[in-house]
Amino acid sequence: MEQFNCRRTRIGDGIWFNSVVDGRYKTNRISVSLILPLERETASVNALIPGVLRKGTKSCPDFTEFSKKLAMFYGMRVGYGVTAVGDCQVMTLSADVIDDSYALNAEPLLKEAGRILAEVVLEPVMEEGAFRETDIELEKQSLIDLIESEINEKRYYALNRAMSVLCAGEPAGVNKYGYIEDVKKISPRSAAEAYAGLLETARIEVMFVGCGDPNQAKQILEQAFSEIKRNPRRFDVFTVKKEAVLKEETDRMNVAQSKLVLGFRTAVRPDDEAIDAVRLMLALYGGTPSSKLFLNVREKMSLCYYCAARPNVSKGLAFVDCGVEHQNIEKAKAEILRQLDCIRNGEFTEEELQHAKLSMVNSFRSVGDSAGAVEGWYLSQVLYGTQNSPEAEAEKIAGISRDAVIQAAVNMKLDTVYLLTAEDDAEKGGKA
Repeated sequence: MEQFNCRRTRIGDGIWFNSVVDGRYKTNRISVSLILPLERETASVNALIPGVLRKGTKSCPDFTEFSKKLAMFYGMRVGYGVTAVGDCQVMTLSADVIDDSYALNAEPLLKEAGRILAEVVLEPVMEEGAFRETDIELEKQSLIDLIESEINEKRYYALNRAMSVLCAGEPAGVNKYGYIEDVKKISPRSAAEAYAGLLETARIEVMFVGCGDPNQAKQILEQAFSEIKRNPRRFDVFTVKKEAVLKEETDRMNVAQSKLVLGFRTAVRPDDEAIDAVRLMLALYGGTPSSKLFLNVREKMSLCYYCAARPNVSKGLAFVDCGVEHQNIEKAKAEILRQLDCIRNGEFTEEELQHAKLSMVNSFRSVGDSAGAVEGWYLSQVLYGTQNSPEAEAEKIAGISRDAVIQAAVNMKLDTVYLLTAEDDAEKGGKA
């Protein structure tokens, strides 16, 4: 089994530098992730901040000029994103650049990437202690558009709503992008105050993935962060509840096809060895084209347009979602639960189990295909408190027993039934 190959060093109070060096890459990627608990009061403004920071830096405040500057470094890219891991909101800024060895004139591109990223995170464009109003208004509209796009994508919306119902009262029940009504209230001053709070209190994880020397980036970022005031919050990245209390909720919209989501609690933590059996069981249940749900509920019985199972490892949860015509909702729900009972009763072949294992092994082995995927993998490992490489996970999956899969299914407890359906119950629905 391959050893964990992400090196981790503390470079400040609540600040860590993580590096994965792989000679297969021709580029280097550096990212800074600011991590805080998901809270309704701060989720919207925190989600806004990475986009505002990406607009430029104190030394290059014009966005057009900033973009030209990046282009001069062989198309260096500065990106940003917001994700949720367990009970936390993760705001990330990143820089990607080709390795120094491929520069025409031996330019120190990795050092430049580290320096520029440090400026983006720590030296934003400010006017009298506040962000520029034009930047704030542009990013507010962009964030509102993003939240509305989630509502318009009904499958994604249904999964998010099921998560909010299942995790009501927990941080994980808060939308990682926040809420439109809260975004509209953000001002240049309030955003600047939230940004200062982020820098002072967030857990900060710096990730390096590439073929170059990570120490070049580490030295720059360690020095940059040493100059800021820090008072990091202490918090749990995830909490896993064991009890499941059945909740049912229905939303009605103008939709042609109903969306049914079943949310389960597995009661297994991401740092528990049993998590691998849960993942494999869910692949067998509804995670591949040869799974129980796909072959039976969708193909043989034609009850759904799609039907899939997926884990939420960081919260010990699992979701089954399907697109279904109104008249088939109860039939689909009953058959989805029956297929879970089949796994609980050991009603699956060795061939089905091997197909699920091969699918998962292939997905783990494909993590290394991109620096972004490697970064995401090891950031999750760091946050979960685990030390597994994708290759090690693949080996573990291959060795999981049939009994372990059955036990994982037995431990699945239905917690939430969420339905998004037409405003008129009599509407039959159709493909959408």
